[in-house]
Amino acid sequence: MPERDSVSWTSMIVGYNQMGRFGNAIQMFVDMISDGVTVTQFTITNILSACAAVKALDVGRKVHSFVVKLAVGSYVSVANCLLNMYAKSGDPRTAKIVFDRIRLKNTSSWNAMIYLHMQCGRADHALVQFKQMTERDVVSWNSMIAGYNQHGLDMEALTIFSSMLKDSFLKPDKFTLSSVLSACANLEKLEIGRQIHALYYNS
Repeated sequence: MPERDSVSWTSMIVGYNQMGRFGNAIQMFVDMISDGVTVTQFTITNILSACAAVKALDVGRKVHSFVVKLAVGSYVSVANCLLNMYAKSGDPRTAKIVFDRIRLKNTSSWNAMIYLHMQCGRADHALVQFKQMTERDVVSWNSMIAGYNQHGLDMEALTIFSSMLKDSFLKPDKFTLSSVLSACANLEKLEIGRQIHALYYNS
């Protein structure tokens, strides 16, 4: 291409992300900056997703500087991507700062904090955030169930799963069931595990 604009560069970044080639997406962003091409909100959300996927904290922090420079931090989509990047890249302090500054928090905002607390071994904090949510999606429930399961709190995982079935219109997905069946195995509740497997995998 004789001339590549912001749309062209961002399209390449999105394409690499979709193929799981996050390192290439990050390099494309670096080259984009070197060429002096204008960064857009859409560029930022996509490169932050790439940084989160490979825990590229240093690059993510540089992207954060563009967020400040372009004054797009008030956009929930950008703020959530920043929060997610810091949460998954091992900077819980900054993640919490970003979360606290989001005025109109949505489900993704809360989910990122639940994930962060579980990764830091603070299941009690995750539960507090979970209870504060006015709306939950499957990711919300999965984050709690998987988090409990990963930390050996298998009975708590089954309790949350039971609440999901009673209190939510959402249907468990393969990630939910994987964590629940793992909890059943750890607790040697094999009959319950077989019933769950038969109900959801054979239906």
